[in-house]
Amino acid sequence: MNLREKGWFQKYLLFRNKINISKDSEIPALTESNKDFSLYRSIQPTGLMYGHPVLPSYIKDDKLKKLAVDERMKIVFIESLLQFADYGMTDIQKSDYPDFSREFASSLTDYYLALYPELEGKATTFWGRKKEKEIIAEEILDKRLYIKGSMLENLWVSFFHNSLLFLDVFYFRKWMEDKEKIATIDQLRKEKEALRFMLLQVIAAASYADNEIERRERKLFNLFLKSADLDSKTIKKAKKLIDERLTVDDITLPELDSWIIKKYILELAILTVWADQEVADDEKEFIQQLSKRLGFSQEEMDASMVAIESFVLTNWNDIQFFLKNKDYKIVGTLLVKRISKIAGINKDRIVTEIRESKELMDLMTASVSRELTVEEKEKVRVQLIDILKLLPTFMIIALPGTFLTLPILFSVLPKSVLPSAFQE
Repeated sequence: MNLREKGWFQKYLLFRNKINISKDSEIPALTESNKDFSLYRSIQPTGLMYGHPVLPSYIKDDKLKKLAVDERMKIVFIESLLQFADYGMTDIQKSDYPDFSREFASSLTDYYLALYPELEGKATTFWGRKKEKEIIAEEILDKRLYIKGSMLENLWVSFFHNSLLFLDVFYFRKWMEDKEKIATIDQLRKEKEALRFMLLQVIAAASYADNEIERRERKLFNLFLKSADLDSKTIKKAKKLIDERLTVDDITLPELDSWIIKKYILELAILTVWADQEVADDEKEFIQQLSKRLGFSQEEMDASMVAIESFVLTNWNDIQFFLKNKDYKIVGTLLVKRISKIAGINKDRIVTEIRESKELMDLMTASVSRELTVEEKEKVRVQLIDILKLLPTFMIIALPGTFLTLPILFSVLPKSVLPSAFQE
């Protein structure tokens, strides 16, 4: 399947229907109370929020995993949009191909042309025939995903442009929930503009967090500005931000009632700080202050740091734009310290979970009198990671399983929860 050829949209939806991706494979059932958490849990490991696509774990096809970055982004983007495609489609399920394909394409077209009327193209073919809904949707998505050839080789351009696609998914959810309301269109347009301008303020403030602006940071701000898709008046206003020495208190935070948008703002700020070669104490303080302004606790801020560090370590070989800025060992050390801190706070919960796992307790008991086999040690490792995933901080984060070896797990878990044989 070539996702750069015309007709890729229909071909991919047909492909995913054939491999029978069930609703259970994707996001848990969405309710008012858990929608943001469920979306984050589903999207964060795919890298959509960070502008670097990683295929969802439920897509097992090895050929797809070898696709180029731009093709993988198409899959990650469509899968993220599909999380909300059945709002208001109670009679059509994702397995009902091609009915769902047409309905999904129609919803995407209505959404994008309402919020981005400039994306509208010709409704007929060269021969005057009316285009299929899937073709129109495909053309719109191609325009949203397109990066000019001269900018394509710049990995930070790709990062900023692609990370903003997360907002498309977020507003698509709002659209699917409220599209019958006439006022929604103007409201979403204004909200989108305000949010993107605020993100530019965050990036400008983050660039000045260490009390000086470097040429590299100024360049990153300008790259983000090019990707922000703002109107000419707002662009003129935004260009001045990088020279205004903004602080956290200067950032105009709109009324934010969405937990995931706050997480997105915080984690984009963290990544902006990481764009420099070294994270200074002033920059750490900036992240702390921004986290507080967003209403996050220390634990929630640590969770965002763990989320980013876990993502980077899991996908280290593919994330080229971090290789020059962060050493693998340094990121790993930071992650280990953070997990140790969180595990220490939740020591009693970990002890309870270990005691309630009969197989794990049996293996730990056996380890006192004999050397465990390689297979048994792997069982211990996997079950200890599963226990960490039960902690509130890690419930919605994809921890880097391959990085968390037994020695590392022993170093992050409180010594009191492990038998002496495992403490050596």
